[in-house]
Amino acid sequence: MVVVLGNHKTLSNTPFYCATNSKLIPSLRKINTAAMRKNIPIFCLSIVLFSMLFFSKLKAQSCPNVDFSMGNFTNWQGRTGSCCPINLPTIGIVGGRHTIVGAGVDPNTCGGLTLPPPGFTNVAQLGNAGTGAQAEGLSYTFLVDLQSALFVYTYAVVMEDPGHSVAEQPRFEIQVRDQFNNIIPCTLYEISAGGGIPGFQNCGSIQWKDWTQVGVDLTAYIGQNVTIEMRTGDCSLGGHYGYGYIVGDCQPLEILVEYCQGDTVASLTAPDGFSSYLWSTGETTQTIAINNPVPGVSNVTCEVTSVTGCTAILTAVINPVIVTAGFSYTDNCGLVQFTDTSSATGTGSTITQWAWDFDDAGASSIIQDPTHQYNAAGTYDVQLIATSNLGCTDTALVAVPVTALPTANFTVPTNCGLTNTFSDNGSVGGSSAITNFDWEFGDLGTGTGTPVTHTYAVSGTWDVQLVVTNADGCTDTLVQPFTNRNFPTADFTVADVCQYDTAHFIDQSIVATANIIDWDWTVEPATFINNTQNPDYFYNNPGLYNVQLIIETDEGCVDTIVHPINIWDIPVANYSVDDVCLGNGSTFTNNSTIASGSITTYTWDFGDP
Repeated sequence: MVVVLGNHKTLSNTPFYCATNSKLIPSLRKINTAAMRKNIPIFCLSIVLFSMLFFSKLKAQSCPNVDFSMGNFTNWQGRTGSCCPINLPTIGIVGGRHTIVGAGVDPNTCGGLTLPPPGFTNVAQLGNAGTGAQAEGLSYTFLVDLQSALFVYTYAVVMEDPGHSVAEQPRFEIQVRDQFNNIIPCTLYEISAGGGIPGFQNCGSIQWKDWTQVGVDLTAYIGQNVTIEMRTGDCSLGGHYGYGYIVGDCQPLEILVEYCQGDTVASLTAPDGFSSYLWSTGETTQTIAINNPVPGVSNVTCEVTSVTGCTAILTAVINPVIVTAGFSYTDNCGLVQFTDTSSATGTGSTITQWAWDFDDAGASSIIQDPTHQYNAAGTYDVQLIATSNLGCTDTALVAVPVTALPTANFTVPTNCGLTNTFSDNGSVGGSSAITNFDWEFGDLGTGTGTPVTHTYAVSGTWDVQLVVTNADGCTDTLVQPFTNRNFPTADFTVADVCQYDTAHFIDQSIVATANIIDWDWTVEPATFINNTQNPDYFYNNPGLYNVQLIIETDEGCVDTIVHPINIWDIPVANYSVDDVCLGNGSTFTNNSTIASGSITTYTWDFGDP
């Protein structure tokens, strides 16, 4: 039996949906017959795709994950039980009986059912190809608001047809309930397996229904919670299966009016999925153009007819979308945060595109609230072009004053030793003068001003930081590694020698961690320069002379030491003696001399034993 329930209803900016219920279970037949006897208004379920151009796949905030875009069952409730009739006492999602399915093909439909339906990335499979008289349920509850007044669900059904009685056959059910658990009129759909069901196809003993989209008008339930529930069941004898697929979508009930402020033509597009369109202008296309419309006056109606013959009259109020571009900004020392304040009037109009020009060497952005760093102070003419979802635009041009960051700069000292002087080296204040120089020397020591002197307790390499602050309170930081170079200690030893002897100079210089690579010796009285570590020098003349040693490390640090050396006079040995006769004593007179000092020791050798 096929029951077609039609109802002619006029809605302002509201599409109307119709559906065909086929091969109804007897109990449902009774319910619908009773409803018709009582003349209860029934909204028809539509097997059409309501894909409004203006709100294509727009998900309302009140229906998160109704389309399984999260890849899980968040916000959905699962139930399991047995059939038939369907009884679902156990609450909870059960793997294998509640399944998220991505791209693929149902294996039991001869390749005919492609998963998921067009426009979605996931779909929920309720039930499976197993047997055992199992039944499964899946429900979703949401608060109806203006953005979810149209609930569109898409489903498909796969059932074996074992030829049992209607009450024993695999089955599929969908219903929508209000907050009082009442079934919303004409949203109950029940089907059991059987041959020749309109809308179903055959794959051997399998009866399957391709993707069917149903729109439910919930404008009468705005502010209430409603629940959609889908249930599947195997045959009651336990040997044959039935399962289904479902995915949902919340949309506002709107008709597309493309009309920007200043346009001379308004484009009107009726909803997708209807078999015919009849406008009050006499045109029969889905989209028409209204020339020189008068806002709020040039209203147009369109009678739409579904594939099942149900009709509805839609009224379009033609008002232009007015886009007002605008933004605010916050300058943080050249780093400017821009905040979009653009707006668009008109039902369903939103700003969807932003084109920024920062007036700074071609810098731009297309995000809503960008941040831009300016490197120089000044006033910049920043432009924002805001575009609505219908392509309407407006431009805002604002002069933005910008303060620039200072630039910290210093060079590390080149002197040697633990005490070092650090000086600013031309830091730039940006838009104002630098007022503070704050130093951190890497060893917990700090300093202010410039120049500053710091003494390290030990040698090493340190990260020295300079933070400069200008009069605008803007700062910049520079960190540079600094190695305080070890100061060497020059020293040597040398013994006093006599005239015509060689002096031996022994280097005793030291340095903590570097290496001494050069020794420069200077010896009086001659200009004697030698670069070996331990040189020798031959003195020709007696006297007191200074010897200088200059050492240098591989870090370029030097030290100097001067030591004196005495070159002693050589004594001149001399004596006189008179000739005497053999056997007589000889008198030796010492006539030795020395230019300086004194002769302290005389040793005689008379030549005989």
